[in-house]
Amino acid sequence: MADSSHRILSEGGERCHGPPTRAARPPRAEPVTDERSLTRREALRTPAFWLLLAAFSLVGLGITGFQSNWHPFLIETGFGPAEASFGIAIYGLVSGLVRPGWGLLGERYPARYLLGGVSVATAVLIMVFLNVRGMAALIPVMFMAGFIMGGYLILRALLTANYFGRAHLGAVNSLFRPIVMGTGAAGPILFGALYDLQGGYTLAFLTAALAWGASGVIVLLAKPPRAR
Repeated sequence: MADSSHRILSEGGERCHGPPTRAARPPRAEPVTDERSLTRREALRTPAFWLLLAAFSLVGLGITGFQSNWHPFLIETGFGPAEASFGIAIYGLVSGLVRPGWGLLGERYPARYLLGGVSVATAVLIMVFLNVRGMAALIPVMFMAGFIMGGYLILRALLTANYFGRAHLGAVNSLFRPIVMGTGAAGPILFGALYDLQGGYTLAFLTAALAWGASGVIVLLAKPPRAR
């Protein structure tokens, strides 16, 4: 009797069957984030949106106009078709390999400064590219082009998410994409016209360098939207 009464709790009526066991661990809660996501309308009201739109649009112009003319420029400079293609292949390979690394850097350091630095560095690289002569110069220049320019798209996506949040990221990107794609489509046409005007690629590529450099400065000026 004493034994049984010892097993019955005085309040609550729960029975104890043997020694107490560890309570089951509660399921882990989802990580809580204080990230604030802006709607499309809210993003339009921020200076950062318009600055980034200008910066991204300039690069859209500079990247397609520049890259689409690599091969003919190299041929005109004196490289053979296979040599020019090999140099461009180096760019493509390095650009793909370095992107995970740029993503990690973007998580560790402010994407704004990284993206601005990449854009300004690309402007300098374009001016170096104009003076490439011989494979001994082409290979390291295209390697550096892949390394630097390979980070652009990764950092641009990361910066957009950091500035405007992820809940409405698709809606915010839908405001950027038509304009950026429009300038990207105009790039080869503009650069072709500049080539015809000058009879060479110097003016066209300097325009690309100016677009990249201006984009980098604008990105650095685009401070994160203030929480309201």
